[in-house]
Amino acid sequence: MRLLIDRQDGFLAETRAVLRAGLEAADWVSVDDTGARHGGVDVLCTQIGNDAFAWFATITGSKSQLNFLDLLYVGHTD
Repeated sequence: MRLLIDRQDGFLAETRAVLRAGLEAADWVSVDDTGARHGGVDVLCTQIGNDAFAWFATITGSKSQLNFLDLLYVGHTD
């Protein structure tokens, strides 16, 4: 488990870059949310992509519009 979470800052930056590039180049995207319990906590997995890229995020919380917009902002704060 430590291999998955230790020093993951570079991995997080790379996943954000994939989503940014995909959103900039895509004519269209599809979005899907699925919920599950993991470790006794309700979590959501959101998929954003099309036929050229796929991006996944696992978050806790709800399927609110604010959570979804936060994913689309890909780390930007504006």
